[in-house]
Amino acid sequence: MGSPKAARIRNPTSRRMIYQLILLCLGVSAVYVVVSKFGRTAIPSASDVSGTFQKTALPRYTVMDENEGLTPLTTSEMLEMKNELGAAGELRRTALVRDAEKSNFQERWIEKPSSLCYGHGNITILTVTVGLPKDYLSGLRRNRFAYVNAHGYRYCEVMTSLDFDQPISVTRIKAMLLLLSFADIVVHLDADVLIMNKSVSIESILALRPYNMSKKDAIYTNDYTVLRDVDPDEMALINTAVYIMRSTAWSKAFLEIQYRFFRWAFQRKLWNQQALAVYRLKHHVEFAEHIAIVPYRLLNVPCCHEHNYYQRGDFIAHFAGGNNREKYDDLSIMMLRDKS
Repeated sequence: MGSPKAARIRNPTSRRMIYQLILLCLGVSAVYVVVSKFGRTAIPSASDVSGTFQKTALPRYTVMDENEGLTPLTTSEMLEMKNELGAAGELRRTALVRDAEKSNFQERWIEKPSSLCYGHGNITILTVTVGLPKDYLSGLRRNRFAYVNAHGYRYCEVMTSLDFDQPISVTRIKAMLLLLSFADIVVHLDADVLIMNKSVSIESILALRPYNMSKKDAIYTNDYTVLRDVDPDEMALINTAVYIMRSTAWSKAFLEIQYRFFRWAFQRKLWNQQALAVYRLKHHVEFAEHIAIVPYRLLNVPCCHEHNYYQRGDFIAHFAGGNNREKYDDLSIMMLRDKS
């Protein structure tokens, strides 16, 4: 008979093995559900249907006509902007405030307070900020405003769900579709992504020769399952926290297909990334033709958790993992410390 001490050691070990076995079974079941469901479903190719989508499937949310009244940023936000943009020079700051006062500086593309757009550039930075703590949201806006001002871009933010019976990942797709109707290039950044090196432009990333991004409709990064110096292959796992899309018929059709055929998958954590993987399996040649998968070290570096690959000078830091108040409080403190 074993000693009580040995029994105490064996029992936790056995429990861990049981838990791991259960998790493995759940994972296998999830993959089976995905494959079996889409194995019976004819998922169209974006190339085949790109000519059939004359408008987005978002009748309730339309881009406002240029002649309609525009909604500027609030006075307090503009004062904060004026203080933040000291490096831009007094003339530039004066022009920013003057344009905002004329209501010519911001486009309103979904009914306020659902969203705001700041700037007029053809490259747009998009972030969905539903449910963020106020202090963190304020710091996040400073982060985005400073970057788009430095490069002449536009920043658009969605603050409420665009599909109230669906998770936020569906709102991200809808917002991207809307923006592609009047922006040449849209860069999606998750709310826990911060721009760390504001000197890096989107154009400089797209011009990097080794990754052939100049003719691609969409650019994603590989996931954090490999070291930062490893270049992804065509079948690499994809992370969707940061991605870039050009306004093309193919990219809009691709987003429509995600929305129409994969909505159920977005109910589950990380299954938006699995939905992309399923589409790639169904249409591998087309996927490789239209989408580039680049190393996350270029524009989606994980920071400050189990995959901490961030290095000083990196363009972006992604504070992935969790979605609780404590996480955003810590990030708010970090931004205040960097600001001081």
